[in-house]
Amino acid sequence: MSARRLALLLIVVVGCGDDSVDGSGGTTGDSGLETSGSTDADGPSVDLPPRASERSCRFEGNPPGLLPQLRFEPAFEGLQLEAPVAVTSAPGRPDTLWVAERDGRILSIDRVTEEVRSVVELELEAQTTLEAIAFPPDFVDSGHVFVRTHRAANPPVTRISRLALDELDAWVPDETMMVLGVPFAPGARAGGAMLFDAAGMLIVALGDGGAGDDLPMGAQDPSSRHGSILRIDPAPLDATGAYGIPADNPRADDPAGATAEAWAWGVRDPKQCSVDRLAGDLWCADVGELEQEVGRVPAGGNLGWPILDGRRCRTTAAQCDGLATVIPYATYGQDAGDCEVVGGVVYRGSSFPELQGAYLYADRCSGRVRGLRLRADGTVEHDEVLGGIDGTPVAFGEDPDGELFLVDGDSGALLRVALTDVDKEFPVRLSASGCFDELASLAPAPDLVPFEVNAPLWSDGTLKYRHFVLPPGEIIAVLDEGLLAFPVGTYLLKTFVLEQVVGDPESRIPLETRVMIQREHGWEFHSYRWDDDGSDATLLARGDEAFVTIQETAGSRELHYVFPDRFACRTCHGSAPSHALGPRIDQLDRRVDTSEGHYDQLEQLDAIGMFDRAPPAVKAIASPSDAAASLEQRARAYLHGNCGHCHRPGGWVPPDLHMDLRWGLPLEETRTCGVPPQYFNPWADGSARIAAGDPDDSLIWQRIDQRGPGQMPPLGTTHADPGADVVREWIASLAGCD
Repeated sequence: MSARRLALLLIVVVGCGDDSVDGSGGTTGDSGLETSGSTDADGPSVDLPPRASERSCRFEGNPPGLLPQLRFEPAFEGLQLEAPVAVTSAPGRPDTLWVAERDGRILSIDRVTEEVRSVVELELEAQTTLEAIAFPPDFVDSGHVFVRTHRAANPPVTRISRLALDELDAWVPDETMMVLGVPFAPGARAGGAMLFDAAGMLIVALGDGGAGDDLPMGAQDPSSRHGSILRIDPAPLDATGAYGIPADNPRADDPAGATAEAWAWGVRDPKQCSVDRLAGDLWCADVGELEQEVGRVPAGGNLGWPILDGRRCRTTAAQCDGLATVIPYATYGQDAGDCEVVGGVVYRGSSFPELQGAYLYADRCSGRVRGLRLRADGTVEHDEVLGGIDGTPVAFGEDPDGELFLVDGDSGALLRVALTDVDKEFPVRLSASGCFDELASLAPAPDLVPFEVNAPLWSDGTLKYRHFVLPPGEIIAVLDEGLLAFPVGTYLLKTFVLEQVVGDPESRIPLETRVMIQREHGWEFHSYRWDDDGSDATLLARGDEAFVTIQETAGSRELHYVFPDRFACRTCHGSAPSHALGPRIDQLDRRVDTSEGHYDQLEQLDAIGMFDRAPPAVKAIASPSDAAASLEQRARAYLHGNCGHCHRPGGWVPPDLHMDLRWGLPLEETRTCGVPPQYFNPWADGSARIAAGDPDDSLIWQRIDQRGPGQMPPLGTTHADPGADVVREWIASLAGCD
């Protein structure tokens, strides 16, 4: 990358000397800062310019390389549904869509006229609900339809029955046949999925039989129907009155009875499964204890419950390490309003090529709809929030053409899945975003508001220029403890700039601009790589790297700079209570010095109408390089800024790793000082997380001080931070852990 001069208006941090945020205003030329009239020894106080009334900076449309954003359109106007639980199609009936309702009604809908063609009203016992319906491959000839019901009491039981419909799709009660009955305890997790696979075998997914916090181990036993996914052959029913065992079941020859029925096991509460109509793969969604999970289910697969909950180990590390399990493709926790996964469908329709091969799934509580797509090698390429509904998703279904529907349990509506922002083009080149009036100097557009943070994340010595972009008239909600909630349509921009000759501002070159976008149902992450000549930047579809020579006083060295992919961004930003990690009141509470003067950042952000209320009085996080702060404050600030977003309750660490590195906690509550390592660590051998007085025997320092396997932070940096010595000095100064 060639050196070139960036004519930047540098925001020089005089007060604290934190060079990692030097230049974070990122403005040039006329900054728009106004002199207020008051002065002091460090120059006049200045004001931020008023917020722009119009939006210049725009990242709209569906980004290339990502799954598209979705909208959900009401289907079948005038259709009145009561507690729908499933929508599906039947082989050989391209003109019909079928809907099941919890009270036992099955409706057939003419896809052309969009009118209800027939209604079957099952005679259900008291406290019994209809859970699922499935049509066998021979439906046109046999008229058979399989139904799954669950009786909640006297005693509880899940039943699979076969019904017969006549040529008018009317129920023939005399031909109803009970296929399978599985007893459960009152209130137990029973599952809910039932479907036919590509070979015409019936799949029945059963819950583990536990209730509340119960952890029955039967899910790890293939001979127990509880916690298993059964696969049976219904073809022999008419001849023998009993179903058969498919010859290709993984334990078809096992003499232990129910074991032969098992296709997979180790599930907790599998509500819905589906079959990819192109690949033939079985996909299931399992409602976990703390982790919701989705993935393909192979023959003989052990999905891990109750030893694993999603990817989380619930028992001992030794037991989890020795467990041969099928790791889910995607998991998410019960936070931000999420509570229970709703299993989906792999899109194989023709209307939206951008969705081809994506598995869509949702959450009952938040209404968010996510999309997951695999690469050819079976690894995850995308797993993103694509949209959502205000109601309660209860089921996905597909019509005969492979187009998708989502069932809203609140309104009873069937919603067609469609794309949003199809008429807008997402900027592939940064110049097309309108975020900079002049790219050559990084002069920001009027709606970019600069900000700095006290304790930034180490990023291999790059300077960072940070900006808020809010929709005109929108404001940031100030939450408890000084966390911030950004309105939909917010952008957070951060441009990384590097001095190729250390200490020479004229050698600065831009490397990367990262963009976080607050969509209606979650954050989206993008990275733009700057051209070698610094004239523009290009959107990256995946991670990348660059090698830049840096000239220092002692000589030259090569910086290996890593551009993260979108998943790497979500690793950290997706786990914290606020997905925007830097902007929080205690981080923003600082004085900002510019070439024109200085200002109180919080005061000025509030003055231009950025917040919904005056920022609360909280203790500002120290800058790790502020010599005026105590050594402990500086070290704790460093650990917060670089580690505390993951090492905290609910962070991106194993749930039983009880180490909390957030700023402001008393040392004893961090569970670090004098606490031995919890897991065997092949990269470090400290006797304690923090060994008072001995940084070289402290696991935390050992991992901060190294790069490569076992480094901390694990992502986003290839060179150790010289500023991290503040942590070493603090540990060395500790006389004890009291």
